Amino acid sequence: MHALIRRRITLIGLAMSIAGSLAVSAVPASADSSCTGSSQCSSDAGLAPTSGGSGSLGVTLGGSISAATVIGRAKDWSSQAVPYTGSSGNWDNSPWSFWTDNQVGGPYRQDCSGFVSMAWGLTADTNTYGLPAYSYELTSNGNPDPSQLQPGDALIAGGHTVIFNGWYDSAHTKYYAIEETPPNTIGGDNTDVIPYPYWSTNGIPDGAVSGSFGDTYWPYRYDNFTAPAPSSSGSHQASEAASQNSGVIDELYEGASGSLQHSWGSVGGSGWVGPASLGGSMASEPSTVTSVSGTVDSF
Repeated sequence: MHALIRRRITLIGLAMSIAGSLAVSAVPASADSSCTGSSQCSSDAGLAPTSGGSGSLGVTLGGSISAATVIGRAKDWSSQAVPYTGSSGNWDNSPWSFWTDNQVGGPYRQDCSGFVSMAWGLTADTNTYGLPAYSYELTSNGNPDPSQLQPGDALIAGGHTVIFNGWYDSAHTKYYAIEETPPNTIGGDNTDVIPYPYWSTNGIPDGAVSGSFGDTYWPYRYDNFTAPAPSSSGSHQASEAASQNSGVIDELYEGASGSLQHSWGSVGGSGWVGPASLGGSMASEPSTVTSVSGTVDSF
C-alpha cells in the first residue's frame, strides 16, 4: 500500500508538510481565503505568503536561511501532521488547502512543493516546476551529484519534491526525508527512509532515467541557503552533513592537516560554531550518518 501511494504522488506531483504546535481548524472553500493565526483555509487560487513566522523558526521571506532552520521548519509541519491538500480525496484539483501557523508563517499550499516553499521561506508558494527558479542544481560534469547534498536541500522532480535530512547509510544508498505526502507530512522523526534518489515508478528508479526535468529527481540547494564555511586552515569544502534529531546540524570535513574537522549549528542559532578538530588522519573525505538521536557517526 505504501508503494502504491508513492507512485500516485509521482504522477500527480503533490506533497504535504508539517505545521506549528497549535490546533488545525478547517475552513470551507467558500470562506474568506485569508489565513491568520494558526489555521487551514481554502482557495481556488494561489495565496501569496505574508509571513515568515516568529520565534526561533521565523525568517525573512526570501532571505537567507540556515540548514538548521530549514529542517526545524520542516519538522514543525511534520510534528502536526499537516493534512495533504484536499485530504478528503480531492488531491489533484482545486480548491487547494493552505496552512499558516505562528512558528513558520504562511499561508503555504498543503502539498509537496508548498511544503518545500515553506521550509525554505520563499516569497511565493510555487510548484515543483517553479522551485528551480529559487535554487540551483548540485551537479558535477553536468550530472546530479548527491555527494554535495546537505540537510535542508531538496530533491525535485516534475511530479514531487522532498527535503533531504541526511544520509541513512555511509554508502549513500538511502536517506532521511521530510515530505508532504498523502495523507499528511511525514519524516520529522527520522522514520521516512527513502532509497536514493526516490522510490521507483513502474520498476524504473526515478533519477536513473535520462531525459527531461519531469523524469528525474535532481538535487537542488536554495539560492539563499547558508552553509558553514570550511576552516580557514582547511584544504577542502565541507563534505558531509548530518542532522541530529535534537535540532542540530553537524558538518564534518577534512582539514589541511588531514584531521577531521567539525562545525555545527542549531535551529534559531545566530550562526555556525567551530570548526573544532576531532583529530585523526583522514585518507579521504568522511562519510557521515546519524544512527541514534544526538549522535553522529563519521567513517
